Amino acid sequence: KKAVVKGPVGEIIVRFIDRCPDCKANDIGLTQQAFIAVAGELGIGRTSVVWYFMDKEIVF
Repeated sequence: KKAVVKGPVGEIIVRFIDRCPDCKANDIGLTQQAFIAVAGELGIGRTSVVWYFMDKEIVF
């Protein structure tokens, strides 16, 4: 499944590859590259984002 993740500095489409056993309900674990794309830097540790599953593939 794919999802859109919108953060303080950007938006990205991510693909789920596994579950996050340490995540709380509605949390999402991101790769470092994806986190930087939506949050700007790794140093902040956690940030608030909005995310939702994509219903259909978006083709550009």
